[in-house]
Amino acid sequence: GQQLLLPERMDIKVGENLVITPISIPDSLRLLAKWYYHGTIFLTEIPSGIIIQPPYTDRASLNTNTLALTLKSLTQSDSGQYALEVFTVTETFRGVTSVQVFVPVANVKLLPSQTELVEINSTVSLRCSASGSFLTFVWLNKSSEGTAGDRVQLTDSNSSLTITNVTRGDRGPYHCKVSNTVSKGASSPINLTIHYGPENVTVKADPVGPIYRAWSNVILTCSAESSPAAEFQWAVNGSALGQIGQELKMKNIQSNQSGNYTCIAYNRKTLRYSTSQPISIIVLGG
Repeated sequence: GQQLLLPERMDIKVGENLVITPISIPDSLRLLAKWYYHGTIFLTEIPSGIIIQPPYTDRASLNTNTLALTLKSLTQSDSGQYALEVFTVTETFRGVTSVQVFVPVANVKLLPSQTELVEINSTVSLRCSASGSFLTFVWLNKSSEGTAGDRVQLTDSNSSLTITNVTRGDRGPYHCKVSNTVSKGASSPINLTIHYGPENVTVKADPVGPIYRAWSNVILTCSAESSPAAEFQWAVNGSALGQIGQELKMKNIQSNQSGNYTCIAYNRKTLRYSTSQPISIIVLGG
């Protein structure tokens, strides 16, 4: 054929050897061939041999049959446009290729601004840190891909994920995947601790009331949705009983213990209180 054609683009890792092999070269008699980097000649083939310019003297070599260029131990600064010119008796042929040298992905870490959060009150930022060049970031939450939404923002070329007004469903696990054309990596997963509650504070009586005979035994049990577990105290008709704990045990009850009992739940992380609906106890006799 009578054409000179190079690969359109080449992606390669830093430190590797680059070999640019022409897809086709003119088959008529060659007088001269020249390799250029960004318009500057660094290798010339003449009938008597090959001339290589510094600083390529020890790094560059040419296959005189195929005109393939080999460049050893690539650095990022070797990225750019390479061109080959071939001179025959009648014509000059030229081919161009673009080379991109990538630093592989390494040291992928997920760095949270904090790991203990309070539901609704807190905002958290997760930063995906990695070394490498031309990086693409993808976030995964419970292994589904994370995308921006009302409470979720992606910034810094998607390397940072911010969640505002966190909810208990935001606990994770989270990890980030990082890639470029030549490599990929992923962080270890992290979970967020999201404190919430107390909510849905309820009291149950055993045995079920509300009417009891004097000298009966009654146990009231309080429950609440809370993380960490709520602390409980008790009141009757709005006055504190000075009793703490999930159970209020009343033995041999008397009529003066009749009243509306409530449980007050407290979460020491969210600093929130919540009170149950009152449960009525009516003691007959005694």
